[in-house]
Amino acid sequence: MIKWIAVLISCGLSLLTIFNLNINQEYLYVIYFVLFFIVYLLGLIIIFFIPLFWVQLFIKADFEVKHYNKRFHKLYIIYTTMLLSLFGIKLIVNGKEKIPTNTTFVVAHNHLSNLDPIILNVYFKKYPMVFMAKKSLSKIPFFGKMIKRTGFIFLERDGSTKDAYAIARGIKMLRNDECSIGIAPEGTRNFTNEILLPFKEGTFVLAQKARKPIVVTAFANTNIVNDNLLFKSHKIYLEIIDVLEYDDYKDLTSDELSQKVFDLMYEYLKDKRVYR
Repeated sequence: MIKWIAVLISCGLSLLTIFNLNINQEYLYVIYFVLFFIVYLLGLIIIFFIPLFWVQLFIKADFEVKHYNKRFHKLYIIYTTMLLSLFGIKLIVNGKEKIPTNTTFVVAHNHLSNLDPIILNVYFKKYPMVFMAKKSLSKIPFFGKMIKRTGFIFLERDGSTKDAYAIARGIKMLRNDECSIGIAPEGTRNFTNEILLPFKEGTFVLAQKARKPIVVTAFANTNIVNDNLLFKSHKIYLEIIDVLEYDDYKDLTSDELSQKVFDLMYEYLKDKRVYR
């Protein structure tokens, strides 16, 4: 919807502009229409990003975040919702009734695209939520500082004390019911034809230490969204597979819990994933 609104506005402005020009040859109408259309479309894109750029100016690059920030989360949701609309993404969700409503939780998802956490955040917009992510994402233009300010938990993935501190912060946020936390147990995007990559060791330490439910989810089709990103609609499927309460896994080791979640995702995805 958003992209068609932008196209219609650009077309309308282009027509108004050329009608007010004194053009003698008909072929020039077409040339000027295309040129003005491109200019106005680019102008709308710039206007779209101006508020984000303005916000970035007032956020220091080296600031330390300790808590979830509701205001920045709302801003992030507004922009990502518009982006998903621009990309023509239609999300179909099953199992939404399983989502806990009386506590924060950990959302585990498979990872096929950079859009996975964005889609989850937009769908779970009624729930305060941040994600665990690699440190480099905090440097993304326009969005990097904003997601950091929202409270996203960034990891160096080198076993450093910084990572231990970041994980401890996540546990505290869960225990204090500040927000839920999304994680991708595979640790990186799956570019292979394997249904799932092996899960990273210690993935579920957040849930175990905070004694919170684990919402097991799985995406299908996000690995093909980049095909004709702006010129084609994309149906994305999200399944809320199961919710593991703390009592369901408190007696399991980390490896056993990881395997349990892996099996739940695998069983759903084995017949659903679209391969490259």
